[in-house]
Amino acid sequence: MSLKNPKTVSNSKLILFALPALIVFSSCKKNDHKTGTPTTDPATVSVSKKSAPTKAAPKEMVEKPAEKPAAKNDALTPLIADLLGEHDGRRNAAVLQLMRDAPKAVAAVTPALKHNKKPIRIAAALILSRAGKSGLPAFVSAYQHKDAAVRLTAIQGLSLQPTAKNEKADPRVATLLNSALKDPALAVRVAATANLLRGQSNPTKETLAPLFEALKGKDSSLRLTAITLLASLGPSAKEAMKWLGGTATDKHPLVRFSGIAAMANINPSIGGLMREGLRKALKSPDAVKRGSAALAMAMLAKRDKADDDALKAALADKDEVVRHSAKLALSGALRRRPQTQKAPQKTPPSNH
Repeated sequence: MSLKNPKTVSNSKLILFALPALIVFSSCKKNDHKTGTPTTDPATVSVSKKSAPTKAAPKEMVEKPAEKPAAKNDALTPLIADLLGEHDGRRNAAVLQLMRDAPKAVAAVTPALKHNKKPIRIAAALILSRAGKSGLPAFVSAYQHKDAAVRLTAIQGLSLQPTAKNEKADPRVATLLNSALKDPALAVRVAATANLLRGQSNPTKETLAPLFEALKGKDSSLRLTAITLLASLGPSAKEAMKWLGGTATDKHPLVRFSGIAAMANINPSIGGLMREGLRKALKSPDAVKRGSAALAMAMLAKRDKADDDALKAALADKDEVVRHSAKLALSGALRRRPQTQKAPQKTPPSNH
């Protein structure tokens, strides 16, 4: 979904667009409250409808995926039928059941990862992400697809895989993501960057390059995604300041105000000035600008009493979406604190 002209954007569209973008690649996607279908990050699904060249996975990753029809399983058959069906509610119910025993459903679900309908692809990605290492070949295979939308789902699906504390990441995932940084579709490259940034405090220039490219691009959705990711890096993304400066004149309020919040996170020395600008926007006569400012403030790594007071005042706003946005910002549910480099633990002295 692309942002429309600020004068014609409805508040409902603003909230539906903004919230998933602010929770970029979270561990679990929420259901859309209107359609009931699993949602993905709309800020990264803008891909060219033209078929891009098939992207081959690195040689060391190519392995035979489990795409052959699974042996007849009376328990799986109706669930797969619901997964591929048109009824959103039944599909969601099937997803929940298949996720509970995902490893056994890999072979039956894998073909759905390449389905021509996005809700079905996303549902398949959710299931396969819970299959652990046995689901990885499905994502590798999907990434080799000629359709950029399928490749995007594959990369996003990798971000949904839960990682246990102290569990070592599968090196094949990093190999695939680094390969995706060179994908023909910018949306796929941005998705790969988002994945690689998980757990990184000092990303390389190569990792951040797709974000800078997105900031200069025409796709407002990708610009917002890039801003959100850079905001989460904090001071370690100093190089992004020269790119974020251009967002100050962006025609879309949400992109513009999110850029301000990102700069406040990256350069705390100007944070006070940036936050003052957002508080002023909360008093705008335009409800879209007020709602956008509130959502942008949800990205701030640091707020002071003046910020909280402004958001509390917005709880009484005449516009429902503005009130909801302010409530979310105050709750801290969407807050993305800048990542910091962990200090190495000192080895205790030996008693010997």
